[in-house]
Amino acid sequence: MLTSPLSRLLTLTLLLFGASSMFADICEDYARVIDTHIAKLRVVEKSANAVSDSKQAVEVINQYVDEMINWRRQMAPLDRAVFEMDQGNVENAPPLCQKAIERFNFFAKEDLDLAEKLGDLLVKYISDPAVVSAWRRMQDLPHR
Repeated sequence: MLTSPLSRLLTLTLLLFGASSMFADICEDYARVIDTHIAKLRVVEKSANAVSDSKQAVEVINQYVDEMINWRRQMAPLDRAVFEMDQGNVENAPPLCQKAIERFNFFAKEDLDLAEKLGDLLVKYISDPAVVSAWRRMQDLPHR
């Protein structure tokens, strides 16, 4: 009889430990992907600041689009997993996930500024069909 409650407690402890470990892994992956995305977009921003011709504008816009496609591909399963953990309320997420979400939300203004800068490149080099094509590719990105 003593074994039964003890074995249940041990089983529950192992399940909780396994779940917390799984949450930590998801949050670590989530934070890593967010931090990598932010770093890559900052590189794109530096490149955008240095553009001096339409060819470079095309490269920078395409670099941005490629990163956004890659980012969304990586984030889709992680977003679902984090949403399931926090049930749509960031305050329910583990602290590591909360901090990653906060970093991403804080970065959102920089991301909008970068998109605006890319729009300025479109205006500046609109006579180049390759720039217009790259811009259209950016517009074709699915909206979240």
